[in-house]
Amino acid sequence: MHFAAADYDTLVFDCDGVILDSNRIKSAAFRTVTAPFGAEASTRFLDYHHRHGGISRNEKLAHFIDAIVAVPVAAADRQRLLDGLLRDYAAICARELLACPLIPGVAALLASIPPHVAAHVVTGGAQSEVRAVFAARGLDRHFASILGSPTSKRDNMRLLAGAGALRGRGLYFGDAELDMHLAEEFGLEFVFVHGASEWPDGRARCPHLQIADFTELELREASAGTAAMEDGST
Repeated sequence: MHFAAADYDTLVFDCDGVILDSNRIKSAAFRTVTAPFGAEASTRFLDYHHRHGGISRNEKLAHFIDAIVAVPVAAADRQRLLDGLLRDYAAICARELLACPLIPGVAALLASIPPHVAAHVVTGGAQSEVRAVFAARGLDRHFASILGSPTSKRDNMRLLAGAGALRGRGLYFGDAELDMHLAEEFGLEFVFVHGASEWPDGRARCPHLQIADFTELELREASAGTAAMEDGST
C-alpha cells in the first residue's frame, strides 16, 4: 500500500514488535525469571503476559506474585521478591535489546518522516531502558519523545494530549489490543503491525488496517493535496 508520513501531523509508535523485533526476547526473559517457581506457574504467567500486551513489567510481575504464585509473604519479603524478578528481567533485556533486529522496513519509514511531522514512542517497556537502547542504536533522533513505564501507556498518551502533542491528523502503529484501544480513545488512525505480535487473536479482532511489517508500505512523498497546502498553492 502507498504511504506518506508527510500526510500526517503526528505519528505514535509502540516499541516491542513495532520498532524492535523484541517480543520473543521479552517472553523468553519472563519465562527465565519465572521458571524457578515451576513450569505450571511460568506457563500461566506467559499466557497472562501474551493476553495483556502493553502493560508494564512491574504490573505483570506483581500479578505473577500475587495471583499466580499466591504464596502469602510479608510485605517486605514480597517487595524483595518483586525487585529481584525485575532486576533479573531487566538484565536480560538490557543485553538482548541492543542486538535484536529491527522490524523489517521500519528503518526506511523512520528515515522518511519529514521535520514537520512529530513522531513519539509510547511503550509499556521501561522508559529509561528504551531511551538508552534507542540512543545506543541511533534511533532516538527520529522521535520528539520516548515515553514508557512506570507510567502507563494510557497516562503517557494523556500527557501527550495535554501538552498538545497529538495535533492534527495522527496515526498509531501498534501490535497489541491496548494500542488499538488507545488509538481509538485519542482519535488516531490505527495500523496493526502483526508480524511479530503476540496478541493471540489480533488479526481476527482488529477492524483496522493490518500489515505484517513495514515492507508492505510503499513509501512515497506527500499526497498532492497535502503538498499543495504546504507550498501555498491551490
